[in-house]
Amino acid sequence: MGFMDQICVTGPVLTLSFSVSTIGDNIIVPAVAGKKLEIYRIILQSTGAQNMAFKDGAAISLTGVMDFAALSGIVLDPTSLPWFEISAGNDFILNLSANTKVSGKVDYIVQR
Repeated sequence: MGFMDQICVTGPVLTLSFSVSTIGDNIIVPAVAGKKLEIYRIILQSTGAQNMAFKDGAAISLTGVMDFAALSGIVLDPTSLPWFEISAGNDFILNLSANTKVSGKVDYIVQR
């Protein structure tokens, strides 16, 4: 039994792997019509120097721009509250400043 099994959430935990390398907005978790997303865990690594920001759809920044050196990454482990709440009908987006590969996975739920 993992830590995510011990957190009370309002739906099943879903997992998506991703690998993106395009400057600008990259959809990490696609929107579900009329539903909010809750992001509980993120693991990512960048192969090259990169500036990144997480976004709620195209217009809402969830973080400031974060600087990453080549071969660096981030782990946001699950907590009792989601790291990010994505508005109903919006994608969870990772914005990149360079054409270097960023890969990882995200654990999330779709609110009922």
